[in-house]
Amino acid sequence: MNLLVVAPEYPPNVIGGGGAVYERVAQGLAALGHNLTVVYGDITNRDPFAKDLRIGPGGAVRLIGVPLLPPPRGVNWAISATPAAPLAAANLRRLLQRGDWDVAHLHGIGFPLVNACARILAERNIPYVVTAHGVPRGPFTRGRLFASIARWYLGGATRRTVEGASAVTGISRAVLDDPNFPIGRGTVIPNGIDLPAATRGREEAPRVPLRVLSISRLSANKGIDVAINAVALLRRSHPVEYDIYGTDGGDERALRALVDAAGADAYVHFRGTFAPESRDRLLADHDVLLMPSRVEGFGLAALEGLATGIPVIANPVDGLAQFLSAENAVLVPGHDPAAWCEALERIITESPAEAHRRIDAGLRTARAFAWEPVVRSYESALASAGPRTAGT
Repeated sequence: MNLLVVAPEYPPNVIGGGGAVYERVAQGLAALGHNLTVVYGDITNRDPFAKDLRIGPGGAVRLIGVPLLPPPRGVNWAISATPAAPLAAANLRRLLQRGDWDVAHLHGIGFPLVNACARILAERNIPYVVTAHGVPRGPFTRGRLFASIARWYLGGATRRTVEGASAVTGISRAVLDDPNFPIGRGTVIPNGIDLPAATRGREEAPRVPLRVLSISRLSANKGIDVAINAVALLRRSHPVEYDIYGTDGGDERALRALVDAAGADAYVHFRGTFAPESRDRLLADHDVLLMPSRVEGFGLAALEGLATGIPVIANPVDGLAQFLSAENAVLVPGHDPAAWCEALERIITESPAEAHRRIDAGLRTARAFAWEPVVRSYESALASAGPRTAGT
């Protein structure tokens, strides 16, 4: 098949875990012999008058970067949710009107670039599949004005995109049933992972100091404030170092202020981004992964933690609940820092036999999410999407 993929971002320039997923699905489909063109939002653009599309090879796929309008100052949570720069949008329309694709795969809910491409595809009678990775929550936590704009946009342009799709998939049932934008139909195709070549040694006891890790956008939705307070409590009785990897999701300044207020800057570190190829080593170099999320469409970092063999402590909300259990993780419902501190203490004091049982259960879970069957599921959904795929 000749496939068009549309995504709000794409490696190496990403703001969260979604970009890596878009890339892995595209590469997997290309490896199955399909011809892929990927249109993605270029979040590095800061020129509102940009017009040139960045066209070039991305391994086995053709990449087309579309300059996006820069977000307003201080609105970092919307960095990939702005429309294409007007001149670039006009060039994109001309390009999409010339392309000959059998079917398109649109990633993301609530993104102007995705909705704009959906309209052009509908005009050309090219069928498309929409994959929901999560409804944007940033606008709903930024006051009435942004929440009202988000509801208006989701109910208009995004609803038309979803209703015009030949098929809808979601990375979890929680995403498809999100109360802010209930889709009402769709098949769950979860995210996958590439299993690491090796896992953390099963005889390795937690180190002193305990090395704690979070991989997350710096957003209130991710609960990093809870983790900071829990680590500060643990510090009273146990040496600990807490590394936070991730880009600003709109709350970095508030989180840094929280660290300063707790006097925790000596042991809580904001590490920024990291190279995707170093993810397995990063996980293996820590003793525990914290995911105190308030909202989580899937929670890929938790699954990768299970695959690497390190303890995962998580709030089992939304998508996390589809693969985390008391057998493979330490579950802490809610956001009481004292409860999260107790969970960290459990990791320090538990017996080797208890740790081994959880690690084994986590590895079994991770193996069920290998990428190959996930990509095959997407291939099947795309092949069934419309009459133009017949005979391919």
